[in-house]
Amino acid sequence: MTRAAEKLRQQSSVSGAVHVSISTSLFQKMDAQYKTGIDSYLPGSYVYTLKLAQAGLWGLKRIYRSGYRYAKAGVMSMELAPANMKQACSFVVAEKMRDN
Repeated sequence: MTRAAEKLRQQSSVSGAVHVSISTSLFQKMDAQYKTGIDSYLPGSYVYTLKLAQAGLWGLKRIYRSGYRYAKAGVMSMELAPANMKQACSFVVAEKMRDN
């Protein structure tokens, strides 16, 4: 996620979601097989390493199963947009509207 956040900053982009995937080796036929992934949608669009890492860890905690010999893991930023067009979090907007 650190490298993904660096690339987003270089491109002046933001991410609204993170995809996390894990899998065992397809070549180890004697081991139990497991392959899955999950999308973690953020409440807004971010470029901050900490926010993206938190989203990735949230997803990993939901798909990780002990007892498997994992061979591959991956993360991918999704819902990319230019940084100057990022949308405010709808919860924040709703709170501001309620105060008026």
